[in-house]
Amino acid sequence: MPAIKINIRRNALVVGALITLVTCLLMVLGVFRIPDGLAYNFFVRLSPASKPSDCNILIIKAGFERMESGDDVWLTLLRELRRQEARQIVFTFLPARASRQFYEEAVKSNVIFGRRIHEDASITESRTLEPFPSAAANLTLHFGVVADPIDEFGMHRHQQMNITVGDSVYPSLEAAAAASYRGIPSRTTAPVLINFIGKSGGLPHVSLERALGEGLIPELVKGKSVIIGFSDLAHEPGLHTPLSGKREVPLIEYRAHALDTLIANKAISETPLIIQMFFIALIVFAGLLLQTLLEIRFLTWLTFAAVTVYLGACWLLLQFGRVWFPVTESMVAFSLTFLLIFRQRVLLAEEAVDNMLLSLSARLKQRVMPESFYSSQEYWAQVITMVNQTLNLTRAIFLEKVPGDHRLREVKALHCSITDISELRRDYNRTPYSTAIAGGGPIRLEHANYLIKSEVPEDQYLVPLIFGGQPLGFWAFGIDPDTAAKIPHFKETIRDFGKQISELLFRRQEWQSEQLRKNSFAGNYLDLSRDIPHEEMRKSLDLFERRVNTLETVFAELGTATILYDLFGRVLLVNRRMLEITKDAGLTTYEMTALDLVVTLCGLSTEEIREHFHNVLIEHAEITLSTSRHLNSGANYILRIRPLLESDQKLPAENASLFSIYGILLELVDLREITRHEQIKDQLTGGLSLRLEDQSISCRGAYPVDGTQLLRDAAALAERKLLQRRITTSIVAPGAMPSVWASPRTLEVAFLSLILMLGNDAVLNSVISIEVVEEKEFVAYRFASTGFGMPTDVLNRNLFSDELTDSVQHRRARTAIRHIQQWQGTIKASSEIGEGTSIAIRLKKFTLRAGIPIRQS
Repeated sequence: MPAIKINIRRNALVVGALITLVTCLLMVLGVFRIPDGLAYNFFVRLSPASKPSDCNILIIKAGFERMESGDDVWLTLLRELRRQEARQIVFTFLPARASRQFYEEAVKSNVIFGRRIHEDASITESRTLEPFPSAAANLTLHFGVVADPIDEFGMHRHQQMNITVGDSVYPSLEAAAAASYRGIPSRTTAPVLINFIGKSGGLPHVSLERALGEGLIPELVKGKSVIIGFSDLAHEPGLHTPLSGKREVPLIEYRAHALDTLIANKAISETPLIIQMFFIALIVFAGLLLQTLLEIRFLTWLTFAAVTVYLGACWLLLQFGRVWFPVTESMVAFSLTFLLIFRQRVLLAEEAVDNMLLSLSARLKQRVMPESFYSSQEYWAQVITMVNQTLNLTRAIFLEKVPGDHRLREVKALHCSITDISELRRDYNRTPYSTAIAGGGPIRLEHANYLIKSEVPEDQYLVPLIFGGQPLGFWAFGIDPDTAAKIPHFKETIRDFGKQISELLFRRQEWQSEQLRKNSFAGNYLDLSRDIPHEEMRKSLDLFERRVNTLETVFAELGTATILYDLFGRVLLVNRRMLEITKDAGLTTYEMTALDLVVTLCGLSTEEIREHFHNVLIEHAEITLSTSRHLNSGANYILRIRPLLESDQKLPAENASLFSIYGILLELVDLREITRHEQIKDQLTGGLSLRLEDQSISCRGAYPVDGTQLLRDAAALAERKLLQRRITTSIVAPGAMPSVWASPRTLEVAFLSLILMLGNDAVLNSVISIEVVEEKEFVAYRFASTGFGMPTDVLNRNLFSDELTDSVQHRRARTAIRHIQQWQGTIKASSEIGEGTSIAIRLKKFTLRAGIPIRQS
């Protein structure tokens, strides 16, 4: 269901009225009574304590065992309080065993008694006042009704003023005592909010025993209202007040607080409901007005400041004005207004973002997003085609496990079908499937009868597809024996293919399960976290990021040193080769503009370089300059400057460049390779004119090459790859060495593979020593490292055997050895545990008939 969007700017009156109406309705229903009460308690506890002298009350607490006492207690206490000039004496009870003399003296003094309400359980709503004792017959005693405090969800804050008993209305004990103390009747009939402000230290009180034992002092009694009652939490439950927190206050203390509030005429006034509603409406419409003038971030801070000021004002009003303005209703109005405004802004921004996301996703799909590999209808056709292109199979078939069963079914086949499998049960708990699973890798089917025999010769293999320790299926195929023999590390290759295909099969199954979940009814309508525009955008950006990372990696690994500047001469991209060259030359690429770098490299004047840049930017010319700075030993470079032109697809106006190019591309081209090729060509021409000796190389693709220079290049690259282990190389070679028969690129890779193998076995911070010597018809390259080593027979097995190995280093070394042997070279290796490893390579020299070797400078 689409979200209902309210435009606040166009419907501010409606929105404001709605928020005000909802808040006022909740107020009337009493929803805010509990949070308002908690806020009131908190504000009261924040008040500083007042001086004890400001109190008009003294509490005398008696134990419940004194309830049956007579004149020896109560008459004595009455006379002592009169002697101490107490202004008023309040008994919260009628002493039942006191004599008539006690009551006669009470009538003459300002004494007020509390009378309790009796309820007859046998008669519904029958309430009567407690009768006076017989000793007080025919005497006119001042009294007030003792009633239980008003309970507000377990909290007590209010004092009743009038109490109805039968058809009569009587003042409460506290109201009657306050009216007598002040000499004027109370004008309030509704319950009042007791003033607990500043009373965190409690009210003055003494025990009955202390009062009878002449422990009273005039400062506590004179001019005060003395309230006498029983206090024992074991017989009478305590009360929770704004001051008490978790501590329970005795009932006599609560009555004393109420009496003190009424005597001082400092009851807390509660704000009328109509004023609260008006203030809420003011808050709401002020917020809606400000949202049209302020940005959301400023509105957020303004709201926070307004709430802080409002809470402080409410506390000050309570503290000094004795007026309680409820805070919860206003906070709700603040929150609703701000959240609605914020939601409106978010909806507008989200709508704009969704439109941009969907538009951008569509553009990205058109430019960089191919069809998902897993969602392709030709998913397995692509896999089997890739395998066949690599291995040149006669036939192949992929089988997957039937969910919940131990049977197999066909996924995709090439030049065959599942009916060509002679094992009809296709139970992977049986051989040959169980054998392949137990071996954890490909097995050769010796009798070649798993697949019905074909007309062409073939070897048959079965590869288990296992991922995470679980068999997912199998890959069976046939291959011509001669074709298999030509594939380097054939068994390792098909085992690696099996591992990768196993993961593809697992990912495909996961993807299918995910699609079922996403397309389910429950997934679409019960998953509140699903956001289709953002999901599509995330997918597009993920693929776009992979595409950018790939392009940046390609740029970084270019053999030609390259740097890209924007039109203002700032560096955008630098590849690894350029960083290495400029670092060796002591140049800080990122701190130099394009103009500075070209001036430094070419040694030309600034005006000349500016003229060249003018041609590049305006005329889109390509400039080639020679470098005068010595950048690297044995290297000679030319600098090529060219513009990076815009594509046909123009950028939006706000992103368009002032010029029609994206940037300036600088390339340092190494002339060493060109020179080397020219030297080889000259040598070959000269050698052919003298007729080469009857010296030949049986393999194809071998040429006379400078093996020493290729060795240096390979060593430099190996040191960069072994940088974390801090392994370096040391090459000892005469100034000039004969050329050797080899393929240039292949020989460099072979040297690199062997140096990396030694480097990963060497100890940290060690040096791989390399010696180049001339030996009759050969040039020898001797490598030695200090490392952990291994037995020589284990090393030879890793390098020269056809056993399966998971070591990529050993595989690459085996490939290097095979090439060396094809060039009629030899290789020997030895190793000692704890000593290190040594490798010696001997390659055939290239010589002329006259016996003068061809040398390369």
